[in-house]
Amino acid sequence: MTHFNEEIARLFFEIKGFLVRTNIPLPVGKGSPDSDIDLAVVNIRPAGGLPRKVLLDLEGVTHLRRAIVEVKGYHTERFSPSIFDVHKMFRFASTNAHEVASGLFNGQAYRRVFVLSRLPVSADARNRTFDLVRKSGVDHIIEFQTVLDAIIEHVRPEPDYDSAFLQSVRLLKNYGYVVERGKRVSP
Repeated sequence: MTHFNEEIARLFFEIKGFLVRTNIPLPVGKGSPDSDIDLAVVNIRPAGGLPRKVLLDLEGVTHLRRAIVEVKGYHTERFSPSIFDVHKMFRFASTNAHEVASGLFNGQAYRRVFVLSRLPVSADARNRTFDLVRKSGVDHIIEFQTVLDAIIEHVRPEPDYDSAFLQSVRLLKNYGYVVERGKRVSP
């Protein structure tokens, strides 16, 4: 399911006006299997300034100019410090990844964005998660709820979509099975 989550994140960034490159090879060292940077994104219409918060909402996403993105679904769990495998989840924030990203973006500044299912509910656990993410070199988090909300809002009854996922969302909206921002969508 990993690739499906990456596909959803790719569609989200494209809908928000980004150019997207997927699966950028990332060598992680001798004796380790190679990895990849899930997405490299460039905003073709960035809003002014950089995003200030760790947790990005749709407004914050518009301020990203360039970013490398790691996508982790884990949709049945909330992310918290106890489930992070820092060595694997944050490879995209490593020195090797920086060298790859610097080459992709021609030395221009970029951000590191982690797309995850959900954050913990308690303020203490959320803050510990933010601290761990920052210490690992990640600049921002986007929750899957934000990604899905944007996609659901974007999809219209017409036309058909080339993406199987967008087409599925379209059909679910047309038949009233999808909730959009807290209200049921009428067919």
